[in-house]
Amino acid sequence: MADPRDKRRLPRVSARWPVTIVTEKGRVDGETRNITVEGLFLHTLERLREGEVYRMTIKLPEKPVEVAGRLQWCNVDHFKPDHEIPGMGFCFVKIADEDKERLGDAIAAHKDKR
Repeated sequence: MADPRDKRRLPRVSARWPVTIVTEKGRVDGETRNITVEGLFLHTLERLREGEVYRMTIKLPEKPVEVAGRLQWCNVDHFKPDHEIPGMGFCFVKIADEDKERLGDAIAAHKDKR
């Protein structure tokens, strides 16, 4: 069976933007490694529960955006240091239209810089 992480509808851009996630136990900080307007890969060593929805702030270069994202998968417990980095894949389940537009603009601007 195909890996669900490979079923990407939108191209991803490699970007390293700080992210803060709010949990019941406090804050989890990480950094994006790739992102679309529908989700992101977050580099972190923290372990969160798959399937849960978390509020997060993505600190874009111009202005932060607020999203709610569902944790789809996590490799923190079993990543391979020689060719993977520890982190989690999130899909956004709630994002205001204004924030989605701002995120899309930031992604396009980052892509144009490359």
